[in-house]
Amino acid sequence: MSKQDYRLFLEDILEAVEMIEEYTKGYSFEDFKNVRAKLII
Repeated sequence: MSKQDYRLFLEDILEAVEMIEEYTKGYSFEDFKNVRAKLII
């Protein structure tokens, strides 16, 4: 994998983390577990 490929890969991961942070903002851990459990079922 080239340096450019690694950079794009890491940028995608960073973007996903930012989206997760935005989605879960304001959730307590218990809230998050409950929402996650509903999504899995």
